[in-house]
Amino acid sequence: KTVELEQDPTNARNWYYLGDALAGVNRNDEAIEAFDKCAENCKRGDEGAWALLRSASLLEKRGDWKDALARLATGLLHDSGYSPELCWLASWIYLKHRNFYQAIYFARMSMINGRMNDLDHLQPRSFYSLPLALYEGPFEILHCCYANLGHKKLADYYLRKVQKARALRQHP
Repeated sequence: KTVELEQDPTNARNWYYLGDALAGVNRNDEAIEAFDKCAENCKRGDEGAWALLRSASLLEKRGDWKDALARLATGLLHDSGYSPELCWLASWIYLKHRNFYQAIYFARMSMINGRMNDLDHLQPRSFYSLPLALYEGPFEILHCCYANLGHKKLADYYLRKVQKARALRQHP
């Protein structure tokens, strides 16, 4: 722990920075704990949602995908404005486990609030962002799912959406 956390263990920001530092040196179990503590202590919803996204990502890499999904669901309760990122990671997890229908549902939820829709009039978000989830990520998941399910027309449709989203992200 840091000196700052010993002085004030309820400071969410310091827990986040600790988690980020620990993840950077592959001390992932400790990083997960720190990100979870950040979410527990946060006063800002966006910070808690993002900390849980980071925790879920590390849990997924470790193979604890059910715990990862639980963190993502809790992240939505902290700040649903991060649904593109939270739902995209859930869709990725389900795709990896070949649960194509759940992957499709979560990819669609991610897509609804991503940057491919004209939703810039919504409340501005903080600096946290995962561009892949905001643009082509959900479409890539949908393309893969529909291809695996044998729906060629839908798979091709979402492949075109991937290409359009990728171009938009590169040249906003």
